[in-house]
Amino acid sequence: MRKSVIFLMLWMFAPAMLNAQTEQALLQKAMENPVFQVKGTAVNSLFMNGDEIKSNKDNDQVIYEIDLPQKTVKRIALYNPRIKEGPNAGLQADGAVYNIVQYDHDFMKDQLIIKAIGQAGESDTFETLIIGEDFITTSRSTKGYFVLYHYDRTDSDGIHFREKRLKAKERVTHDLW
Repeated sequence: MRKSVIFLMLWMFAPAMLNAQTEQALLQKAMENPVFQVKGTAVNSLFMNGDEIKSNKDNDQVIYEIDLPQKTVKRIALYNPRIKEGPNAGLQADGAVYNIVQYDHDFMKDQLIIKAIGQAGESDTFETLIIGEDFITTSRSTKGYFVLYHYDRTDSDGIHFREKRLKAKERVTHDLW
């Protein structure tokens, strides 16, 4: 009985204690570098139109500028190397702006996560962004289709975070005795 009461108290109050520490860390990071860019290369995408689903392993590239004081994310470049001709060929810069709705530490992924939402381009498309320290995930939806992209971050911070995480995994040993 006593153990369950202690567990219940920890379950209730630990998130508040963690959030206070997390908020301090987030505030410190925001003050060090309040405006920065993240770059990503797509490793997988899904396109859904009605009951049709297509999966691609393409190399689309994207660059976002994150402005923490203004709580915005702006897409400053988008490049699809598979499109050689037409209006979507080459480097695109639509300037889509997204509002940051959450900037927090995700204990499941053990990294800082930025979540944002906005209207992409001049269409009726809405897009959500989830930017982690080593990935970017976007989803676009409109009345006709749904698109999901997963990018590996290719900027120096993303690469450094991924390398640090791989080194930490290599050091973990499981002694059986």
